[in-house]
Amino acid sequence: ENAAAVAAYAARTDAPVMMRIEALRLLGQWAKPPRRDQVTGLTQDLGAREPKIAVEALKQSLADLLASPNAVRSEAAKVAARLGIKDVGPVLVTLAMDTKQQASIRIDALRAMEAFGLGAVEEAMRAARSDTDPRVRTEGRRLLAHVRPEEALPEIVHTLENGSILERQGALAILGEMRGTRVESELARWLDKLLAGQVPPEARLDLLEAARRHPTPAIKEKLQRYEATATKNDPLSPYPVSYTHLRAHETGRN
Repeated sequence: ENAAAVAAYAARTDAPVMMRIEALRLLGQWAKPPRRDQVTGLTQDLGAREPKIAVEALKQSLADLLASPNAVRSEAAKVAARLGIKDVGPVLVTLAMDTKQQASIRIDALRAMEAFGLGAVEEAMRAARSDTDPRVRTEGRRLLAHVRPEEALPEIVHTLENGSILERQGALAILGEMRGTRVESELARWLDKLLAGQVPPEARLDLLEAARRHPTPAIKEKLQRYEATATKNDPLSPYPVSYTHLRAHETGRN
């Protein structure tokens, strides 16, 4: 009854959108609820609960939720995919492919499709990589790197040379997740560019973070050289790098 009440509230058209989204998030956490009560702030231990309860509750309201405003529909699709509700598959595909939707909604739909293992993710991934929004293009490349890393690497290398700052940051983050000698060679090449002062300030932190996830001797040596030089010249050097990175992300978001 409690799960059904939460799902019914999420489907209410007269409730605030943010509260409807919060209700959906609570359903997504049903099997393993957090210890801290989100209303009182007190800790509690509700223990593990049967996930099927949340699944059945959400199914009862799913039709209304998927006809809701974009933000509610997107959250409902994510939670439904997390709970393994197959009925949501076509909605995820529609959201991911709809260029009129906000970039954040389409990215969420792509990630939910990937987690859900939908067959249409291939088509959606291809469309995302040629999208007009750099954030959606980055997500398309991330998906490609997961399923076909050898095919993704040349595209990522091209993006690092020719993409916008936001896309370069995303490409470096993807390289940090990938493995292989070719990936490490590319990171080493960019560390050489960093040592030569040829990497834009907005991308330096992303490069450093990606390189640190590949602790091979050659990359480690280049990282140590950069950090030693940067610290010697300016002991506060890590902080401007972080600030510039943050400003670039904020600009991309706006």
